[in-house]
Amino acid sequence: MEPQIQYTKTSDGVSIAYYAMGQGTPFVCMNIPNSHLQMEWQMSDVRQVFEATARLGTLVRYDHRGFGLSDRDVSDFSIEALLRDLQAVVDRLELKSFNLVAYGVSPPLAIAFAAAQPDRVLKLVLWSGFARLPETFTEPIGKLLALDASQWEFVTESLMRLGMGWSDEMSGPAAATFRESVVRDTLLEFWRQSQEWNVTSLLHQVIAPTLLVHEKADKQIGPDVARELATMIPDARVAILDGASRQERFAQAATGNYSVLG
Repeated sequence: MEPQIQYTKTSDGVSIAYYAMGQGTPFVCMNIPNSHLQMEWQMSDVRQVFEATARLGTLVRYDHRGFGLSDRDVSDFSIEALLRDLQAVVDRLELKSFNLVAYGVSPPLAIAFAAAQPDRVLKLVLWSGFARLPETFTEPIGKLLALDASQWEFVTESLMRLGMGWSDEMSGPAAATFRESVVRDTLLEFWRQSQEWNVTSLLHQVIAPTLLVHEKADKQIGPDVARELATMIPDARVAILDGASRQERFAQAATGNYSVLG
């Protein structure tokens, strides 16, 4: 069943789209920038993970400001502003405590929230997590985003293949979702501001048990980054997904069939 999307307002008046489905312990899943609640549900590999999560507890998903079905007319993409989106959703649902799952470029946001409100985060899951965008990630993406606006479709296709693998058959649908998620000018401003994020000093304040999920095939944010984070987060373990394709790695994540270090 396709989730029923609702809206809530942040403390600074931004409208945020979200949904909740399932029962039990909440899993709040945050993703930015490739986030569109309706379109991502049509992607079989993504839906497989979300459906598995909803069987474990209550799945909560939302689109950050500027993206997906949330308000697009925004320009502040600081950590503080984006955490207002998360705050608005969990307060609207009256979640006293929950598991927090972050992927895309959202791990620093999750780290900041877990450090600031340790009593609310039961467990923290960071998929390809980092405290600050590494150069191996920013350099190739920066070059793509510098291309002319007429190359937007090529840019989005390349961004998805860069992250998912050049031969992954799901990169095309993911790129189509990306183009619906955000307009080029907004993405450029988001990218400029996100490069200033750095939550390294907060890592030791994260007391929630933390699982750092990394894909062995990820060339931009690989297992070495996870191991470094694990040395700075008090209660952290590293899970390595080694499936040959993105679909296989998503299946590993959905079933828990992966090796854990630490």
